[in-house]
Amino acid sequence: DSSIASVLIQAFTIVDCSFNTDCTSCIDSDSPCGWCLYDSICVPEVYTCYMGEWIEPTENADRCPRVDSLLPTSSLIPARQRTSITLLGSNLPPAIAVYAYCCILKINNETIMVEGIWSNISETSSQIDCVISDETLQ
Repeated sequence: DSSIASVLIQAFTIVDCSFNTDCTSCIDSDSPCGWCLYDSICVPEVYTCYMGEWIEPTENADRCPRVDSLLPTSSLIPARQRTSITLLGSNLPPAIAVYAYCCILKINNETIMVEGIWSNISETSSQIDCVISDETLQ
């Protein structure tokens, strides 16, 4: 009979990468998700990351950006004294004209942003310095 219709069945896989909120969990997940370096989000392979910088799902999570140490280790900053806050990290993307680092300080329920100066230490290590002074706190 020529009135019989053909049926096409297609299975689709829905990929939700948003539940991975950090690079390591994103890359280590079983889903085809990668990490956008400048967007700091986990996305499916079809997503276009800002500046095209992303860590593919097949790569090692050791490529993920991470904080190795923060100096000073105390959260107390002396008043009326110039203080430098230094963050040492691995695989941190370089600061560029449209993407910069900053330190966000919460002092007496007031939020203050201080420009961070990014510098390269080695191929995978970098440092971000923020200088806090009396001018910064006014």
